[in-house]
Amino acid sequence: MNIAWLVLAIFVGVGIGVWLASLVVEALRPVPAPPGQLRWATEIPILYVDAGGCKLRYIKAGLGPNLVLHPSPADPACERCR
Repeated sequence: MNIAWLVLAIFVGVGIGVWLASLVVEALRPVPAPPGQLRWATEIPILYVDAGGCKLRYIKAGLGPNLVLHPSPADPACERCR
């Protein structure tokens, strides 16, 4: 029974250690620069708009109704713009 608890404790400890290491790596990672052009359509310009102090990037392309894709609330970009 003691070996089972030891194995469980090691498993949980390794899991917590990996989780903490991933947080440190993410905190040290530099913020990527926004692209100057789209890789899949270089002729479409990337435009910007200021929405309440938050700089949003968008493109205009195609025909038909407008489609707006907004980042999820878990996105760090949303936290900066609230």
